[in-house]
Amino acid sequence: LVGNVEPANVAGNIDDPAKAIGVNHLAILTAAATLRLPVGDTQTSVDSGGFPLTLTAAAEGACFLGLITGNGPLRIEAETDASKPLEIAGPASNSFRGPATLARGMLRLNKPAGALAISGNLTLGGSEFGSESQGVIWAADGQISPAAIITIAGEQSAFLDLAGHRAVVSQVLLSSRGQI
Repeated sequence: LVGNVEPANVAGNIDDPAKAIGVNHLAILTAAATLRLPVGDTQTSVDSGGFPLTLTAAAEGACFLGLITGNGPLRIEAETDASKPLEIAGPASNSFRGPATLARGMLRLNKPAGALAISGNLTLGGSEFGSESQGVIWAADGQISPAAIITIAGEQSAFLDLAGHRAVVSQVLLSSRGQI
């Protein structure tokens, strides 16, 4: 974050955070929050404090370009169309310390090589309805903390697609339905 950044206290469900909060504002969570991302780029940055943050793709082709910091967990609810995944991009590494969970859909990690899109542990896959066909796709080297544990869990199919990129992690726990 550079320049004159204004804090904005945020909680609950926020539709189109770039319009509701603003691009020159840092959303500071005061309770759990869900950011519903529209088609295109969302440049709002978030300090989760210790509260849960959910990023939900309100439409196919959503891209979160902001910075995420804080201690709270991150939940990602993306569309299931692999051709239009929810994308986490932008120049700065995320520094949140909570776990990240892909609860639904396809996620594309597209920070610059070596930057962190996911700065903690990552879990995907599950057994409940709606958790089928989950995947995380790399668009550059790195993207996840080298200390991270990636867990592909559950009875539904889930995958990691490095797409020829390098990623170093502490451990990968793979269910019988998981694929790399």
